[in-house]
Amino acid sequence: MASTRNKNSILNYNVEKKKNENTLNYNNYLHSQHGEAHVTFLPDFGVNPGAIPRNKLKHNSVDVESDLRGIQCTNLETPHIPENPSNVNMGFLTFYKTQPLHMPEDFFAMNRERPMKLN
Repeated sequence: MASTRNKNSILNYNVEKKKNENTLNYNNYLHSQHGEAHVTFLPDFGVNPGAIPRNKLKHNSVDVESDLRGIQCTNLETPHIPENPSNVNMGFLTFYKTQPLHMPEDFFAMNRERPMKLN
């Protein structure tokens, strides 16, 4: 018996398939609000850094973390070689221009003069 419900039509199937593809693309987009930035910088003076992904700080971040946790320290088959972290050279981003600091001249009080008490 053929189905007469709307959900079994070809057009409805195509709409459902397109909706699933759009949801998958939205959730797996690398540069979404939960992903990573297009370009990563460290903030300059006066601004705290936000969340930076671990692969943007070190090239071998997983190996360094495994070394810090002591993974493979008891491996008797192959001896453990300490991991050297390889840093990523990340630039700084300035958000505002700072003005040079101008200090006033030293304060000089003349104590030889009398105060004006009657004025």
